[in-house]
Amino acid sequence: LTSGAFENCTSLHSAIFLGDAPTTFDTNSFTNTAPDFTIYYLSTSTGFTSPTWNGYLTVMLDEATYPAAPWLVSHGLPQDTDLNQDLNNDGVVGLDDLRIILIHWTGPAPERTETPNIVMIYVDDMGYGDVAAFGATDVSTPNLDRMAEEGVMLTHCYNSSSACSTSRAALLTGCYHSRVSIHTVFSPGSNNGLHPDETTIAEMLGDVGYDSAMVGKWHLGHPHSMMPYSQGFDWFYGIPVSHDYKSVPGFNNRVPLYRKLPGQSVEIIDTIRWNDTGPDGEVQYYTERFTQEAVGFIQTPRDDPFFLYVAYCMPHVALAVTEPFDGVSQRGLYGDVMAEIDAGIGDILQALEDRGIDGDTVVVFASDNGPWLSFGDHSGSPGPLREGKRTVFDGGV
Repeated sequence: LTSGAFENCTSLHSAIFLGDAPTTFDTNSFTNTAPDFTIYYLSTSTGFTSPTWNGYLTVMLDEATYPAAPWLVSHGLPQDTDLNQDLNNDGVVGLDDLRIILIHWTGPAPERTETPNIVMIYVDDMGYGDVAAFGATDVSTPNLDRMAEEGVMLTHCYNSSSACSTSRAALLTGCYHSRVSIHTVFSPGSNNGLHPDETTIAEMLGDVGYDSAMVGKWHLGHPHSMMPYSQGFDWFYGIPVSHDYKSVPGFNNRVPLYRKLPGQSVEIIDTIRWNDTGPDGEVQYYTERFTQEAVGFIQTPRDDPFFLYVAYCMPHVALAVTEPFDGVSQRGLYGDVMAEIDAGIGDILQALEDRGIDGDTVVVFASDNGPWLSFGDHSGSPGPLREGKRTVFDGGV
């Protein structure tokens, strides 16, 4: 092993050597691995018998320190099988033999459904530095922190673009936004949007038996042929554009809230005054409403797997929160908005647990782009990254 072979692999907890222990490898091979990093030698030879080697805990897996018989017998092998032999009789001592060993140590991997439920949570204009798990010290996001701790943090994940419509087109089609001819943000009244001939993830999953629902901000075209219910989503509850648009044709400075259920016609169930962020304003209820609708969808009994796309319109301006979250953050109104979003995510996670389907559900969280820095303290933070929304620097994408 050369110097730095596993350097900075902080999730690496063990290294297992089949056969005799190596006599030499660079002491820096395992720099900055997990605190409990252990080297296992699977060998019938004595190898390195010291409990530590170059500062690392070592465990000899010979007959003196580990009874080989149980797992040998469990795989139909004689108890006196040489541990350096080909255990699966494929003519090679290698990774397949290691798999046999790991199965014995940890047990068979838990059975996973081939069609897990998928929940995609997408927020609007959030910065890299707006989540505690990514370094924020003045915003409380315990539910997102829990996701980071229990799952995977994608610290080098890039969006296709640093603006609303373009990044959402890429998310839902798996294509660069330019590939699907979306190069700008769609204004109210635009006749353009995501072309119906493009294949969305909802349509793809629908072909293999998924129910698909979208809750929140669409922003990929307002014509009915381009709305979510025409792009593979069986359920839709949300708004067609950003909530700060006042010029939606025919709605007199208000933003329409749509609902579409399977087998039913599209209906407009409310119109919400744009930028109405006062104490009695309607904008404050967007996050709460979207969370409630998402939870309701999860709670609905069904036999088929589901794809749920939750696209919160916050923390895009204009900012507002419901009364329980007013003043809870050290970062003012923006931090309050993040706290309410985080609480909503907690409700979604709890709904999955209550249904007993959290183990069969993949939950993904991301932002469409970075913070809109020109709005000062009503924008997020890029953290250690450069710039924000509408730039191609790391803080934007």
